[in-house]
Amino acid sequence: AHLRCCWPYDELESYLVHFLSDGKIDAQEHEALMQFFAEFAPLGSRSAVGVLERELTVSGVCAMTPEIIFADRLFCFTGTSERGPRTYLVETVEKLRGRFHLRIRDDTDYLVVGADGNPCWAYACYGRKVEEAMKRRRDGHRLLIIHEHDFWDAVEDAA
Repeated sequence: AHLRCCWPYDELESYLVHFLSDGKIDAQEHEALMQFFAEFAPLGSRSAVGVLERELTVSGVCAMTPEIIFADRLFCFTGTSERGPRTYLVETVEKLRGRFHLRIRDDTDYLVVGADGNPCWAYACYGRKVEEAMKRRRDGHRLLIIHEHDFWDAVEDAA
């Protein structure tokens, strides 16, 4: 549990939960895992470019059961919310003493991925924010990528 906010452990947990939802890891999922492992462990000639960007859904990169703290934390949003415009999300964060920024920064704590849209979209379709968040996590920043549903659950818990 103490590694849930640390890359690559939290990301690996997300992949495994997503991949094992049907009780098995198929060939495509196996290849995606091998390419993920190649990012930080030498696996011969394998490259981490390609499979992960094209074939994982957003649910595969979002943290599983994240602990979300609002006070004095910096939030960024991507995608479209099911519950309203971006201004509504920003107001919600600010009411809970959190902060908001339009872009991913070194001090960003959470990237919230909007839930309104096709759940099969690859995360690259959300634009550069998820890519940037993934890069910063690899560089050691403690940034969580969270799904909008988890965000709203945390809002309800904080109220």
